[in-house]
Amino acid sequence: MTERPHGALVAILLALLLAACASDGTPQQSPFERKLPRALQTLQARSDADSIAAAAELTDWPTSNAEQRLALLTRAVALSPDRADLVWLQLEACGSVASCDPEPLATRLHVLDEDNGAAWGLLLSRATKAGDSSAVRNYLNAIAGAKRFDIYWNPTIARLSAAVSDQHAMDMPTALTAVIGTEAALAIPAYQDLSMACKAPALQEPGRTEACRKISEVLRRGDTYITEMIGVAIAKRVWPEASVEYASAVEARRLAHYRMHTMGSILPASFRTEAEARQYVTLLATHRSEQEAAIAVITAAGKSPDPPPNWKEN
Repeated sequence: MTERPHGALVAILLALLLAACASDGTPQQSPFERKLPRALQTLQARSDADSIAAAAELTDWPTSNAEQRLALLTRAVALSPDRADLVWLQLEACGSVASCDPEPLATRLHVLDEDNGAAWGLLLSRATKAGDSSAVRNYLNAIAGAKRFDIYWNPTIARLSAAVSDQHAMDMPTALTAVIGTEAALAIPAYQDLSMACKAPALQEPGRTEACRKISEVLRRGDTYITEMIGVAIAKRVWPEASVEYASAVEARRLAHYRMHTMGSILPASFRTEAEARQYVTLLATHRSEQEAAIAVITAAGKSPDPPPNWKEN
């Protein structure tokens, strides 16, 4: 079974979508849907990488048009070839197009960001589907040797939202909400193959448990809560319950769930205005990870980023 995002994050995304994209009286279309055609036309006509990338991501919403998305992202990368966040989106889009070879893109991403193991995760999925056990082992070891597993969530949301809003087809709250909803569906990788590789019976393979222990640490240093929670889930499988590592994973899960729950009570009402939305975009642009941004949101609201001793998960 695929690991799923924690319910608090899903609630945040749904609340954001409802807040900015809810119908204003017209039953057929939301404000976002009415603004989308003009926004796409304007974005595709521009010559900067972020506008083209934003067009690629919004073009794919809410229906699937994988080839067009990949073509636009390839164009965006050509405009800014040294942007790891854009190469990541191109690589992710490549995985949805049968004729696209993801390996050169994964290699390019690794060159741009050699500490990031996310590129190998997508190649792992391809090797798993092909039944190539040798390649699966190689990619697992590559991920285990990385320092972190980043999908460039914060810079993607910040840059693409700004590109959409700056061409005046959408206000920033609508643009921000649209990009968050789109990226939640498109740019977050499927962790199923990685998770299954670190679950029985696969853990019985020689060396697999040790590799998965390292992978859990890499994922826990990733730049989204979803990635971190997959790492926590793997850690709880590969370490004995009496171990220090298992206890650390349990505490990390509790802390992350508290912060997601607390952030979820703040965010939906925190950028209803243009100024609030732009402030949040600035916050994302100045913090590497979703987790760091969450701490900033929580402390700015006057709340503690650490759970009280009696706090329990629902």
